[in-house]
Amino acid sequence: MRLSYTLVTVILLSTCSCMVCFGETPAALQRDINRRAAVVDSLRHSLLDGPGERTPGESVQQYLTGFVKLRAKETSAAYRKRVKYYVTAALNTSTVLKGLAIPAPGAHDEPYSTAAWKEIVKLQQFLPRSAKRLGSAFNLTAHTGRPLSPAPLITLINLELAAYQALRDARPNLG
Repeated sequence: MRLSYTLVTVILLSTCSCMVCFGETPAALQRDINRRAAVVDSLRHSLLDGPGERTPGESVQQYLTGFVKLRAKETSAAYRKRVKYYVTAALNTSTVLKGLAIPAPGAHDEPYSTAAWKEIVKLQQFLPRSAKRLGSAFNLTAHTGRPLSPAPLITLINLELAAYQALRDARPNLG
């Protein structure tokens, strides 16, 4: 199952602790940025590109809302297992920016890179909070038996996609 393989990849990549400090070389920082972007890209592929259920013209929000709906002839246990894959992948990916050292601004930095680093700083605060909300909402569904509300999952995935964009634009500062 492609989603299971991708989920394992996301878990392994997101749990690697590879904090790059201010004294590291730009090449080392770039490798760390690339590794973190790969974690989010893996999530993006597994959720948005992988299952193949997205119809042409369907927005990401509509698609993700369909993910958390109980499907026809789906048992409660099968629903919970399926949604748990999505939630687990999103929760594990939410740590992608944890421990990323933000380089000091340099005189020769590109404006898009500076903006990306500012976005990363902002996302470092929002991702853990959003992940906590999703985890709480998912645990609540176990006790109530009701389907998961799509809002926390959509919010977290949108933040993670924003992190992917910021990581793609972030460059090691050259001084």
